[in-house]
Amino acid sequence: MWSEGLFALGATTAGLFLWHLSWRHLRQRLAMRRWPRAQAEVLGYRTETSSSSRRVDVRVRYMHEGRVVEAWSRSPTGSAYGRGDVQAERQVATRFPRGSTAEVYVDPAAPEAVFLTLPEPHLIAWLFCGGVLLMALAATMVAPPLLGVGQELVTLIFMLVLAVLLAVMGGFAAVALLLERLRSPRHRRTTRRGTRGPA
Repeated sequence: MWSEGLFALGATTAGLFLWHLSWRHLRQRLAMRRWPRAQAEVLGYRTETSSSSRRVDVRVRYMHEGRVVEAWSRSPTGSAYGRGDVQAERQVATRFPRGSTAEVYVDPAAPEAVFLTLPEPHLIAWLFCGGVLLMALAATMVAPPLLGVGQELVTLIFMLVLAVLLAVMGGFAAVALLLERLRSPRHRRTTRRGTRGPA
């Protein structure tokens, strides 16, 4: 009983932490929509690596209040623009080609802090769903003895919750991949060539 209780406590704590991260990124996304924006030139990239992850930052140049500012743009959620493998910088370069112009969100409190993207909605959804999953897992450990319900019923409810969460997370992942493809310069060039009228 004690082991189940400690496991449920740990899962609940982790779930609440994921909810906190989800809420923080959601508030950041809403706040960034009100930030001033500027057209920035993409200058280059740098790769920051650690033992478990790889992050690619983008160097941009833009005008802010009459002066030219150069800064490194990072992901607002810290999830990085590129994947955690050797293709990370190539992925970023495809999305933000060197020498191209992109819109950046300028932090009014710190103009040198700029972001090329808003906090990713699919990441926010995954954090929220992960919190729900952990809370549901904790409930399956403590609900039978506390509420006097059968373990089979609790397990069935958990499996239904898990199926719904997986469907939601899969849907957000599919939408994120589709939007990533639509934003890619190669797709936009192909679309323009395909819609060009006769000469």
